[in-house]
Amino acid sequence: MEVFLNKFLFILLYCLLNSTISFSQTFDLAKANQEIAQRILSTMNNCGDKIWPKFSLNDLNIVLVDKSIENQIAVSTLQNKIISFPKKLLPDSALNYLYYFFKIDNQSWMAINPIRWGENPEVDYNFVVTESFKLALHEGFHQSIQKNWKSSSDGSRGTIVPIAWEPRFYRSMIFKNLLTVYKSNFFQHTALRRAKYWYDLWTQKYPMEVGMTTDGYEGSASFAELLGDTFSKFGCENYNKNANDYIAGHIVDGRISFLNGEMFALDVEGYLVGLVAGLILRQQNVIPNWQERLANGETPLVQLMTLVTPKFQPIDNDAMTEKFIQTQQKEQAKVDSFLGETYKNIANSQSVYISVPSSWAPSTFSPIEFYYDPALKLELTPMATDFHFNNTDTSSKLVSKTNAVYIGVESNPCKQETDGYWLFIVSSNEVSQSNSNRIEVKNKLFEGSLGGELVTDSRGFKWFCAGVNGHKK
Repeated sequence: MEVFLNKFLFILLYCLLNSTISFSQTFDLAKANQEIAQRILSTMNNCGDKIWPKFSLNDLNIVLVDKSIENQIAVSTLQNKIISFPKKLLPDSALNYLYYFFKIDNQSWMAINPIRWGENPEVDYNFVVTESFKLALHEGFHQSIQKNWKSSSDGSRGTIVPIAWEPRFYRSMIFKNLLTVYKSNFFQHTALRRAKYWYDLWTQKYPMEVGMTTDGYEGSASFAELLGDTFSKFGCENYNKNANDYIAGHIVDGRISFLNGEMFALDVEGYLVGLVAGLILRQQNVIPNWQERLANGETPLVQLMTLVTPKFQPIDNDAMTEKFIQTQQKEQAKVDSFLGETYKNIANSQSVYISVPSSWAPSTFSPIEFYYDPALKLELTPMATDFHFNNTDTSSKLVSKTNAVYIGVESNPCKQETDGYWLFIVSSNEVSQSNSNRIEVKNKLFEGSLGGELVTDSRGFKWFCAGVNGHKK
């Protein structure tokens, strides 16, 4: 499905300008960027193959953003040195997002903006350095190792709506049991068979989720991120108990809400479940070619679960499920609030679909959550921040605001020659046509002017295809 959700990006941390300014006043950004650069160089050039076979960032240079200086600190692992990058060559979006991909003269770059962690008043210097370093490894792994992988996903991504609590409980029990196995360093632990029990319940009762998990892509990137962080602290030549204890203590890292049922997100689960399953496979060496099989679409969890038979695990008391049930009710109410207007417009044949080329938007984005409605075969993504589209050829500009919902559908009648598109739907009375090739959109969440072409699909719905035929102002 050629929609924006095929990108393997998830929650992008961002911050408000005022809090960033306050944070930067007491933070030595130059020192932090220098340390991040050194850690990337040292870890990747000494430990890359130990993190993952043939893992390198030689095709991806990294620039560490500092708006206050002209010559940015950058990293070239291919040259094995810290280099200088002119600030004037940075795209505007690279100055505002936590990370941003761009190309110059066919060289791929990733900008990382460490000061963007400043929204959280509890962050300190060590947090910024460590998280920026881990981000470089995580996103670099996506770009380097995974670019030719076969996807284990069916193309859709997100938590299925209406919301159910049972699959979230099953997945938390899988993870808890796998964590017990990893910490015990004992493959025959009863907890592994109990994980298989919950895994079987999940796959049998919610088979659609199996093809939607991020266990493979995000789980393995999290694996590379955590191993890289560990090697940067303890070295990669003499792996010792301290390193193992560090990994065991940092598997969850700030995501405890998934374990106790306070938060539902199939995407986030994949980061954790795929991570710990991969760590067990590495620890026990029970499937020597597990990484190769993962590249062919077989997730770490799927591989691990083929090795054991299930063992029933009773639920000790109602308190184990109570929080999950409460969260289901809260999440469904949130979904109804976020998505209600979109559902209303989808049901109205007078509504207008608006399709905008992905090349008009920044390459990174901040979703509140990914949702998928199997009855409508529809992906829905409410956004956590404002999102801007620009195209000079058609004099097009569009801004969507926080909570704006983008959708993914199985077919799009627009003949946009792009690598994807962003799609939303609005009421017909929120769209005005200034001429045959231009519309104005305005409601509480979307506002802008777009050049393109108006078409009608086989159901009789109107679509505005931004940028089609290269229409000029």
